Amino acid sequence: MQELFTNHASTTLNGAINNSVTSLVLTSASLFPASGNFRIRIDDEIILVTAISGATCTVVRGQEGTAAASHADLATVRHVLTAGAIQAMSPGIIVLKTADEDVTSSTTLQDDNHLVTPTLAAGHYFIEALFIIRNPTSTGGNFKYAVGEDNTGRGIQTAQGTNTGGNAAISTVQVRLDQQNTFITVSTGYTSVRMWGIYIASGSNPLKVQWAQGTSSGNAVRLYAGSWLSYRPV
Repeated sequence: MQELFTNHASTTLNGAINNSVTSLVLTSASLFPASGNFRIRIDDEIILVTAISGATCTVVRGQEGTAAASHADLATVRHVLTAGAIQAMSPGIIVLKTADEDVTSSTTLQDDNHLVTPTLAAGHYFIEALFIIRNPTSTGGNFKYAVGEDNTGRGIQTAQGTNTGGNAAISTVQVRLDQQNTFITVSTGYTSVRMWGIYIASGSNPLKVQWAQGTSSGNAVRLYAGSWLSYRPV
């Protein structure tokens, strides 16, 4: 989402609003962007303006943890630069795996030790990940993974990886944590899996990678340092 900015844009409300309306009228729109998207603040509420026609704004209320509220006629309206706007412009935040990790004799998905984000604000995110995998012994189990906050599927991903024959294995599945069946055959050589997709965050838990062996084996599957998870709001 492209954000628009101006300097010193300030006016007042032309008419009181309650906490549920999705449009509002400015006394003067001359200093504000001529179209969406941009953010305004009225009292303690941050509001996203998605469109503007004349002085009438189409809005999404209660942004970035603020509460939608009633505002009086002639309440001050200011165009603001917020943390959410800066995050929306970010090319993405990368979480890097900093140490190798092994799973042996387990097909139960478990949290990765490093590939965990802070709790994300509710909304849509573009996510990407790269997993570098190898069986450190001559034989071993294959690999499965999931990305999400909890047991609820909230998005779609595409995954592509190389198998033992060097061919690409492609799947499109729900982004979720439970019963994920993204299996990649792992050889004694290094194998990579690249995934990308859209995730709809609930805003209540960290986004994290879970993984395990696809088929239980006493020989470990290893996820290597240098694997990463990236996310950015869209």
